[in-house]
Amino acid sequence: VVGERFTYDVDATGVPAPTFSLVAGPNGMVVDSITGLVGWTPGSGDVGTATATVRATNSEGSDDHTFSFPVYPAGTDLEPPSQVRDVTVTNITAHGATLSWAPATDNVGVAGYDIMARKNVRGASLFIAGDTAGPGTTYTVTTLEPSTEYELWVAAYDAAGNVASISGVPPVVITTLAGPADTPTPSPTATATALPQESATPTSTPTATTTSTPTATPTTIPASATPTATATPTATATPTGTSVPASSVRVYLSLVAKEGAVFLIGLPAPVTGADIVGFDGARFVLLFDGSDVGVQGVNLDAFAILDAQTILMSFDGPYTLPGVGQVDDSDIVRFHALAWGEDTRGSFELFFNGSRVGLTTDSEDVDAVERLPDGRLVISTRGDVRVPGVRRRGEDLLLFTPQVPGNYSRGTWSVYFDASDVGELEGVNGAAVAPNGNIYLTTREDFKLSGVQGRREDVAVCTLAALGVITACKDAALFFDGSAFGLAGEDVDAIDLP
Repeated sequence: VVGERFTYDVDATGVPAPTFSLVAGPNGMVVDSITGLVGWTPGSGDVGTATATVRATNSEGSDDHTFSFPVYPAGTDLEPPSQVRDVTVTNITAHGATLSWAPATDNVGVAGYDIMARKNVRGASLFIAGDTAGPGTTYTVTTLEPSTEYELWVAAYDAAGNVASISGVPPVVITTLAGPADTPTPSPTATATALPQESATPTSTPTATTTSTPTATPTTIPASATPTATATPTATATPTGTSVPASSVRVYLSLVAKEGAVFLIGLPAPVTGADIVGFDGARFVLLFDGSDVGVQGVNLDAFAILDAQTILMSFDGPYTLPGVGQVDDSDIVRFHALAWGEDTRGSFELFFNGSRVGLTTDSEDVDAVERLPDGRLVISTRGDVRVPGVRRRGEDLLLFTPQVPGNYSRGTWSVYFDASDVGELEGVNGAAVAPNGNIYLTTREDFKLSGVQGRREDVAVCTLAALGVITACKDAALFFDGSAFGLAGEDVDAIDLP
């Protein structure tokens, strides 16, 4: 926080004992040459993400440790509310229950409570089952499955986005009553042989990931670093992309469909901007028919396939979505499928409320989204974006890290992919991350990516060399040539990989 002392302890061992020096860092940062303790007081001009490199050296050699951390404006509230315990459960139904609890406390004030839930089976994921959207201390959950055992927690949050930890809080356990339950049985109209697989070769790339114990291991001196930090450092781990069961489909697309609808090779009927199609290398197949589930007259400009039954989606303008109500172009919804293709069936729910995490201006329409396996979101916006700690152009990709896994109503932002470092990518409006970390992109205008040229109906791939505030491609290639398959002049505005 601006005006508050930041410290970060870098430890290394070796014979003889190493000394420490600051290789790079913001103005005014110092490191104790004997202890490795880093100290710095940020100023108002340092708001954003700061990065520093400390070197450990002895007569046998040296090694560098780089770390990053957010710098918040003066007066920023970083203190979360207290934990909620002793939750009372009443009125259990087939789809939920009523929860009551004593109020949490906060240094400024509690803004609301998230109801966190998880099926009581091994490997189940935590998710938000409800949000009081105010300081009330009673909430009725209505989104659970019948005849299922769940663990439930209540997590308070404040207006600054700080969320109380549920670590160490015993859950309340309920079993929902029997009732009519939908059994998702997707039947895509398009499936077949296997997608050519890229080799999963991790690329070491600096991507901000919260951790309290970053490490540094000098390669030429016996050393092991166990730094500890008073702020939220740093840095590593190559993200990998989501996937769906293998099929012949090489890429999934959504189009602007400027004339209202467009005919594609292999499809008996035209598709609109609210549909998702797959391309198998020769023809197109329909995956999601928006009109079947009440989505018409709006453009689906971002999507990410999570699994065989679930897709994240965002639209290019405010829209009243069946079962959800009014959503904004900065919001992301989740679609749970019962069937795909020409008879698409399923239901929607709100997944990500953009205005709650800083996406509040007209230019901050979410026009690309990907969820990484660790739960973080890769997001692009249609125009310039300014969120806490980050200010970027619309062609860049940002990384949203939720403060609580599975809770996307609060978190931190960082730079994931700087488009200006790798070419002329005016208006990136579709992005996907492969399992090996490579990034697939499409744009609103003609583009150049590391020497490769393409048009707005094309998809290019960047083989990554570096990621984050300094982005680099080892090489690039045209992955999908839309003009060769009847899309000349159309605008591919959302993509994902199988």
